[in-house]
Amino acid sequence: MIKIGSFFLNKAELEEHTSPTESPSTMLDRGEVAHHLFEQELELQLTKVMLVETLLQVYEHTCDPLESVRLLQIVVDTMALRPRINLDATYFRDSYAAEIKVLKEKLELYREVLHIQRANELAENQEIRKFQELKLRKLMDFLDGKWVYSHEPKMTEKMG
Repeated sequence: MIKIGSFFLNKAELEEHTSPTESPSTMLDRGEVAHHLFEQELELQLTKVMLVETLLQVYEHTCDPLESVRLLQIVVDTMALRPRINLDATYFRDSYAAEIKVLKEKLELYREVLHIQRANELAENQEIRKFQELKLRKLMDFLDGKWVYSHEPKMTEKMG
């Protein structure tokens, strides 16, 4: 982070430097640049934390061992992510803002996919539960002697 701030400070000082005989101005507010840099870095890190938490929720719902390893690698890559800084820009805020926006879009995508997966699993589990309850009712009716199994189908019952 120090290198990023120093680079853009030096760049701004050289742009303000007009005469070859005078030295570059050092009147830029280094504290404000450091403050902006820390603000952007904090927002980036907090967004990465939210993304990692969502990825860990996805990991909890993953059954395939190969996919689990792939998800863990994505988590590690996300934790190690550094912003791509456009060195041709006049300041670093736009680069940080673009990286944060990308991370937020990924976060929203993973959350939507996780929500859809949970809804599908819930619907499937409810269907399985209904079928299991029907089987249990039929078994209990059979054990109570309410009906006797015969080979000729007399009645068809629809499930669901």
